[in-house]
Amino acid sequence: MDQKEWESWLAVTTSSTHKWVEDSIFRLNGRGVMYYTGGKDGVYMQISKDGILEIGIYEGALPHIGEAFFCVMREEKCSDFNEAFQMACQIGGKKFLMDLFSTDQVPQDLIENDSIQKDDFSMYM
Repeated sequence: MDQKEWESWLAVTTSSTHKWVEDSIFRLNGRGVMYYTGGKDGVYMQISKDGILEIGIYEGALPHIGEAFFCVMREEKCSDFNEAFQMACQIGGKKFLMDLFSTDQVPQDLIENDSIQKDDFSMYM
């Protein structure tokens, strides 16, 4: 990882300091979804494809959430992914929903970078 990549990942991690964000890599790897907030250390909710909702804390997300240490605090087995997502929305409340469905999920400096086009992120906006 070069300095520019490190700084880009830090920008993504920092963007979660005061709002919920989705780890798009988790979804793209077909593992379900993971949402987190808190920056380097915080809380997360993870939903597996088969409907298991996992809630906990994480530490050490440097340079990104994939490097964090996770501690499960609660796990709920729901009937399917949709039911688990509904439960996550109820637990996360209004702020969770507003953060997830706002259009500022991707840091603007990454979009403005010549190597990254806004269209590359259209499915997240």
